[in-house]
Amino acid sequence: MVARLSARGGRSVWPNFLYHACDVTTAINIVRDGELKCRNNATNFLDVANSGALGIYEGSHSCARLYFRPKNGFHFRTEGIKCLADPYRLQHHMSIPVMFVFDFISVITLPFARFSNGNVQRSRIFLDGDTAFDTLDFDAIYHDGPTNQENRDYIQNQRMSEVSVESCVSLQPHLRAIVFRTQTDMHTFEHLLAQSGLTCAYKTFVERVRGTLFLARAFYLNDLTFSNGTVTLTFNFPVDFTPADRNFKLFVQQTSGGNVATYDKTFQLKAPNLNISNYSTTPGTWVIRLEEQLAFRGPIKSEASELF
Repeated sequence: MVARLSARGGRSVWPNFLYHACDVTTAINIVRDGELKCRNNATNFLDVANSGALGIYEGSHSCARLYFRPKNGFHFRTEGIKCLADPYRLQHHMSIPVMFVFDFISVITLPFARFSNGNVQRSRIFLDGDTAFDTLDFDAIYHDGPTNQENRDYIQNQRMSEVSVESCVSLQPHLRAIVFRTQTDMHTFEHLLAQSGLTCAYKTFVERVRGTLFLARAFYLNDLTFSNGTVTLTFNFPVDFTPADRNFKLFVQQTSGGNVATYDKTFQLKAPNLNISNYSTTPGTWVIRLEEQLAFRGPIKSEASELF
């Protein structure tokens, strides 16, 4: 099987890795545990999966699950902050998504690793062995262009192909990196990690080329700066649904030296940048929510981060 694990079209870096995306709060638990656990054994995690689809095939619940590629149908429904007025907004979604990037060969050659041909919730079966692996359509799995009426269902199904390992996948020696959309997202992860008394022994990167690992179609903070009592928020506008009046709920709270200053309003977003003043000139720590979902937590940093 190892000889067949070569790139077949699509984004050139994708075939070298396997991918698991989760909310930043769940990412902290994965680092704490030192492993990616199956659903049956995981505790205290933000469940963003489609509950209806989960009930179709419970055989996947005993497996740690990774996708052959990022940016598939699962990420389309769950990645980023969905607007309150969006009729397709789920109760739980990854307001701050984090991508765990695993080595392809070392994981897929584990003794209890299997894989699916398309969405396993449809096929309800995992495959293994060289013969079955040869049937996978990697041109379709890694397809990253537009679809049409004739191929849309097939391509979207193939993009959901996955590798599943019974029980768990240890981060050592298989994890290659933890990747974030923005420095702001990574700073939230670092703050939550420190609050939990944890350190991260794994490489962390910010996505350098937008759209390589994340869809970047939802509402989130592109950047965050603070100077002279004014915080500047730079937004990524939602692509798939934006309220007609462009009104969004925004909560910005600074805690500094025992003092708490809060901005909690519905505002009309006409430009990608918003300045909010009259905060303490001592930065302190911040909590920012967009559309009632966490967008940032921690001190505001200004230094550059290493890029993926």
